[in-house]
Amino acid sequence: MKSIINDYIKKKILNKNYSQNITLLSKKNIFVFPNFKGFQIGFLIFFCFTASIFYQINFGLLLSIIIFIIFFISIIISFQNLNNLSINSYDHFMPARMESKIHLNIKNYSDNDKLNVNLKIDDTSITNLKSVRINLKSNINYTYPKRGTYKLPVINIFSQFPFGIIKSSSYLKLDNKAIVYPTPTTPTKKILNLHNLNNFNNSSYEFDNIDEYEDGESQSRIAWKQSMSKDKLLSKKFINENIIKNILIDIDKIEAASFEKKLSYAAYLVLRSYKEKIDFSLKHRNFILPYSSSRENKNKALTYLANV
Repeated sequence: MKSIINDYIKKKILNKNYSQNITLLSKKNIFVFPNFKGFQIGFLIFFCFTASIFYQINFGLLLSIIIFIIFFISIIISFQNLNNLSINSYDHFMPARMESKIHLNIKNYSDNDKLNVNLKIDDTSITNLKSVRINLKSNINYTYPKRGTYKLPVINIFSQFPFGIIKSSSYLKLDNKAIVYPTPTTPTKKILNLHNLNNFNNSSYEFDNIDEYEDGESQSRIAWKQSMSKDKLLSKKFINENIIKNILIDIDKIEAASFEKKLSYAAYLVLRSYKEKIDFSLKHRNFILPYSSSRENKNKALTYLANV
């Protein structure tokens, strides 16, 4: 019965929020109801009030009034604890079948701090925000089972502050996308050699010389021991990095047991090339990207791998 009521309220709130593009919580989309403890206290109030009337017990009447006041205050504070909160996000690039973080921007438009606010997805991933003052960035974990482009999951925001007997809650469907690309899988040595990536790993072979660190270089290149002795940042230089000018990731030429495996290998090569700042291009049938190591090129490649 409880789940049926929750599903009905969830559907009604989501339809209103999404149709009107509402991301700000207010009395229009926050519902307040007692939890199990709340119903117990409500029964206690009724029992004390009834007993005091029939048996003329002044203490019972006083107790029922005090509990009722606490109950009423809890309703008001619990509602105010969500009122005027706004949640936004942006498009995410996430690997399939791997737990990833959805980044949320939470803004408090009221003058009061919001305490003990919780975010939940699918009853499995819960994040507790102890305090929301003005702006807060938070994360919540989520896993997509397969590649593709999806809407971000429904966020349930709720609070049981201050006494834990009243729950205020709302649901938000954010108008953002999750681009879920194939799970990156390390290719075979043959494939790595084909793309000149088998030995391109700063931690797996000796560097050739040391020079001054340049802005934009990976911090993994910094020779910390030599930098400390010279009192300036020095960078490891490798002959191998001069060999690799650019990489063409041709999906059709990647040898794998299945097409999905090819895509997983390609995702690894794209992310590896981007990390090592190597210009790369992704090619598949009539699709081809220009050579670049930019974030934009990486996102275009991952978007294609997610939806091909």
